[in-house]
Amino acid sequence: MLRLWENHRRKTTPIINKSTIQQLNFYPLFDSKTIQIILGLLIAVMFSSCMTERRLASQFVMTENNINVLIMPPTALIKSYYSVNPANVDPDSLVAENLEDSRFIKSLNDTAFVNYFLRSLNHYLERFQLNVYTPQNIDAFFQLDSNAYLFSVAQLELLEYDDKYQDVTFFDTVAYRVVLPQTTVEKSVWFEFSELNKPDQPLEVYYSMQSTGDFFDGGFYWNWRTGEMTYRHTRYELEEADVYDLAYFAGRKNAQYIFDLLMNRYVAQNIKRQRRTPVYYQYDIDQHQIKRANQDRFIKIPQNN
Repeated sequence: MLRLWENHRRKTTPIINKSTIQQLNFYPLFDSKTIQIILGLLIAVMFSSCMTERRLASQFVMTENNINVLIMPPTALIKSYYSVNPANVDPDSLVAENLEDSRFIKSLNDTAFVNYFLRSLNHYLERFQLNVYTPQNIDAFFQLDSNAYLFSVAQLELLEYDDKYQDVTFFDTVAYRVVLPQTTVEKSVWFEFSELNKPDQPLEVYYSMQSTGDFFDGGFYWNWRTGEMTYRHTRYELEEADVYDLAYFAGRKNAQYIFDLLMNRYVAQNIKRQRRTPVYYQYDIDQHQIKRANQDRFIKIPQNN
């Protein structure tokens, strides 16, 4: 594509001879001082917009203290095992394998895993000062008038697969690579989100994924005596307790994502002039700080109308 653009540029660039150049005059539209003023105003507008968004996010944290969320649990935990990384296989040819060949999920207690996730999710939502409702008090939730949001766990999936850990280094124009077997476990969740008493608003779906796996601590070492490269490492293998810890960690992360989603909706609904590319913010409850979320957030799943 770049080569095509360069060819097009060469073909359409006019040839200006010396005499023509001498006849050309350049009349600047603005002098340098005016340009500096314009640039300063543009920067001030952008900075002001950013400050307005942060101020609204802070306002949500400080003043919106009566927000209600209903968490509906999943109907089941979907478990799958693959002997290869699914990301490296064509989805059309990907087939789940026998769970008995897995290291962990074959003996995992589904109920305990789901409960760890939900318990952590509800606990950290309450840390964010949200009023958490569950199926046990669902009737009270549906009697609320406003500031009530439903998050239904439409699907909860646990995936285990055999992967490869790779480390590469370069020494004296030679590349050295080591490949070690690695087990990875991923937990994925899909939330269906809606606001109570707002039937005109379409259902939204949000996704997040957290993972854990074998950890390697090591590196390459050059033996000057023998002229050989060696790789020394310590392998910290994944254990069953780590999988349950993943459920608890995922509950904490998704509580963060739920709060950030509600906070950014508040910002979008109350800001007077939207930026072309709005910034998505995150509230750090430990540091009491508003910061950019970047990729640490829900992924919104497009819905077919």
